[in-house]
Amino acid sequence: MRQGRRNVTEFFTELRTLWEELESLRPTPDCVCKIKYSSALIKSVVKHRESEYVLCFWKGLNDSYVTVKTQILLMEPLPNVNRIFSLVIQQERQLTRNAMVNSKILLNT
Repeated sequence: MRQGRRNVTEFFTELRTLWEELESLRPTPDCVCKIKYSSALIKSVVKHRESEYVLCFWKGLNDSYVTVKTQILLMEPLPNVNRIFSLVIQQERQLTRNAMVNSKILLNT
């Protein structure tokens, strides 16, 4: 799925909806451990799914977010999808501000 003409929030919301539907069709296995999610296997499954969400969101973003996409790839460990969404929203706001400033400059010249 690609962002296309949607803003980041719309794109992320659509992805979240798809992920929730997928989770209902293919749920994470229940943990029968005495301490919930103490099993290494369950932790691994949850971490793998989160990584899939991160990559899906990251790869679907438009090319205008190349700066933040590069910054995200350099982070160790890779942040969760909500943190990445927050970083991309900050970048979107900056791009919007820059576009507004540039359009005002063009109108005044």
